[in-house]
Amino acid sequence: MTTRLGLLTTFWLIVTGLLVALVATASAGAKQKTPEAWPMNFALVRNGDCKVSCVQWISAEGTITADTGRQFEQFLAKLKGQRLPVVFQSGGGDVASALWIGRMIRAAGLETAVGRTVLNGCPMLVPRCPEKIVKNGWSEGEVHAGGAYCFSACPFALAGGQVRAAAVGARIALHQITDGSKKSAYADGTQKPRRNFYEA
Repeated sequence: MTTRLGLLTTFWLIVTGLLVALVATASAGAKQKTPEAWPMNFALVRNGDCKVSCVQWISAEGTITADTGRQFEQFLAKLKGQRLPVVFQSGGGDVASALWIGRMIRAAGLETAVGRTVLNGCPMLVPRCPEKIVKNGWSEGEVHAGGAYCFSACPFALAGGQVRAAAVGARIALHQITDGSKKSAYADGTQKPRRNFYEA
């Protein structure tokens, strides 16, 4: 009897320890930002053998921050006038920065599109993984329209393109932009932002 009680006690201690470990792991995972919430960054991506024929683009993915405009300006300077389409995947972010990016794109005569960049060798859950982004060089990958999106402030950057494209399956969404004041912009006195979705 004593032996059985000892085994049961050991068993429950093991189960309790596993549960505590699982809760700790889940809490740590919840604190980590998903790729969609990472600050926007830029990468040169190509697909195919460029000695014969290839597709090249600037991949712009992540949340637009107040510093994203400055980063894009520096990125464009390194291209030395090379005109490549900018492919966006973003949930939006800082409006002023998005407008600045759009103006730079228009001034440089670039085209824009909505698309998900999938880099070769990246896991399915993080298709544009940081470890496969080549700094000061070309990353290898593909661009997909399915599941691609450009929301909130992102369309202001997208609109800067001389030619703008969104294939079937890509989504573009706009909503009311405010200055943070509580005064309603609607005749009916409502405060709730209204979002319009456009699906290609």
